[in-house]
Order: sequence, then C-alpha cells, then structure tokens
Amino acid sequence: MAENENAPATKKDVAVVAKDVAVVAKDVAVVAKDVAAVAKDVAAVRRDLAASEERLSEQMRDMQTELLKAFLPMSALQAGKPAGQCYSARGPY
Repeated sequence: MAENENAPATKKDVAVVAKDVAVVAKDVAVVAKDVAAVAKDVAAVRRDLAASEERLSEQMRDMQTELLKAFLPMSALQAGKPAGQCYSARGPY
C-alpha cells in the first residue's frame, strides 16, 4: 500500500531526517576544509609560476644579449677603428 504524502511526520521520520542532516553537515565541513586547502595550493602555484616567469624572462634576456654579441658587428668606437673600417666574417663594410 502506498504511503500517504499528506500524513504527518512521525518521530521516526524526524529522527531519520535529523540523522541525514547531521551526515550532510559533516560532509560540508570536510568539503570546506578541502576548499581551504585548495585555495592555499592555488596561491602557492601562483607564486611558483610568477617566480618561474621571472627566471625565464631573465634567462631570455641573457640569451638575447649573447646572440646580439655573437651576431652583431661591434661598432667602430668599440673596435677602436675609424668608421668605414669595421670587419665582419664577409670582410670590411
């Protein structure tokens, strides 16, 4: 026989619901702790990412400087030669 939807709740029904509410409350507390831990992890990852970005930027600047040193001819003043007498691998220019 089907239960009557309009029947008043019994003490047993109230106890079951109260027990379910207590379980859900514990689950919510656990999830709240997990969210706090994730927030800390995200902050740490962001700090690490910023530090890595800074290191990579510095390394890129260093590499660019080394490439410029290797491939750009020295200016006449740096070479100590008059203008027009600078030399490269292809000869004077």
